[in-house]
Amino acid sequence: GFVTAKELIAEMHEKRADLAMLDYNAAGVKVRYQIDGVWHALPPKERTEYDPVMAVLKKLGNLNDADRRSRQEANYEVEYSGVKYNLKLTTQGVETGERGVVTLT
Repeated sequence: GFVTAKELIAEMHEKRADLAMLDYNAAGVKVRYQIDGVWHALPPKERTEYDPVMAVLKKLGNLNDADRRSRQEANYEVEYSGVKYNLKLTTQGVETGERGVVTLT
């Protein structure tokens, strides 16, 4: 999951995305980026590929990766390509599964 999580951060950096929204449901994961205030949808991802991403992001923020219902928030620093970002992760259970929002500032 670390490599895919790093790829998520790298893609956010390269596309200048402020937010990434990961919507988990039984069929897969919908990924959207917010770039300059506009949401851009990516092709759906497989759960087997993106479940570990959420687990890694939660573990780095000292959150409970097994809890997919409660609202959880974490803040920590990440660095990509020499640029340091403050990463804010917010997760919340929703009717269809779990939603995670990654904010880079």
